[in-house]
Amino acid sequence: EPWADSKLALLLMQALAPLGYAGIVVAFCALAASLPVPALTMRLTVLLPLHAAIVLGLAGIPGAPRPLFALLASRANFVERYAYAVYIMQFVCYNVWPSDQVGAGFFVFLVSVAVVVVHIVQRP
Repeated sequence: EPWADSKLALLLMQALAPLGYAGIVVAFCALAASLPVPALTMRLTVLLPLHAAIVLGLAGIPGAPRPLFALLASRANFVERYAYAVYIMQFVCYNVWPSDQVGAGFFVFLVSVAVVVVHIVQRP
């Protein structure tokens, strides 16, 4: 693997995912609040390159050690079995939620319902 020995390439791979996540936080917190741009333009011009940086940063270079951020992120792999249930149940939970305003309580309720659904329906 030609890139596995390059210190610059390895350093870049270590920095890509954290920079991508930081860029997404800035895009959602600062840019989305202040720029009057259509959603599609925002997705294609700002978010798409940031998502690409995250994917590349987590993938690393073949033949090289995995990036530190990828090792830390792999600790949260247990969440993946609940992601689809959260996706499916979010609208059901929102429809039975007593108000239109959601906060931390709603997300606790949503995750609780998703865990129950996974263990009763998806993995009986």
